[in-house]
Amino acid sequence: MKRVFAIHDLSGIGKCSLTAAIPIISAAGVECNPVPTAVLSTHTGNIEGYTFRDLTDDLIPYIRHWQKTGVRPDTIYSGYLGSERQIEAVLEIISVFSDNNPLIVVDPAMADFGVMYKGFEIEFCAPMWTCIPQESLTLASYRNRLQSRLRYRLFIIPD
Repeated sequence: MKRVFAIHDLSGIGKCSLTAAIPIISAAGVECNPVPTAVLSTHTGNIEGYTFRDLTDDLIPYIRHWQKTGVRPDTIYSGYLGSERQIEAVLEIISVFSDNNPLIVVDPAMADFGVMYKGFEIEFCAPMWTCIPQESLTLASYRNRLQSRLRYRLFIIPD
């Protein structure tokens, strides 16, 4: 069975993040292994007072444990990353499992309609691009297509 490491936040309310990714990936017949970057009580769009638990310090120990078990991903998928430290952690995760030559899928979830999400500034875009290797697939939110002032690029994986 194919395996995806899904590196993303987990929002308790809202059809987003790992709560959306896990069932979709699983329904496709692929094992989805979640790597939560943060736990939020709700998504951040138009909801005030949500709680946020940052799991950045847990990412590398979490993935190193998986490495010791011999688990290897066919795909590494990253979604919402809340800090440059999380971007660095994703780069390390990609490096740790590069021997398996996984497909790298990056969804730079940080804006809709050209407006940055709460907690992000336009300067966050530059570090996000370091997370995108040359041989990867980059996804833009369906609401962002052709509407964003951000410069999304699409890299297609050669067969």
